[in-house]
Amino acid sequence: GSTGMTTGGKSGYEGPCPQDDKTHHYTLSLYALKGVVDLQDGSSKEEVSALIESQKIAESKLTGTYAKQ
Repeated sequence: GSTGMTTGGKSGYEGPCPQDDKTHHYTLSLYALKGVVDLQDGSSKEEVSALIESQKIAESKLTGTYAKQ
């Protein structure tokens, strides 16, 4: 698989890590695509979004909350 760039400028997944004690909302999106896509490592959010939009059949979203304990 390929990994895109995070908002922190790193490649790969970074889990929830709020910098304060407030509750944060996180939305996870799942997409059904027309087929296997060719995504280059280090792709930007804009590149990933454009590819998803061009190949999307359906989508689902789940919003959860997270707060430091």
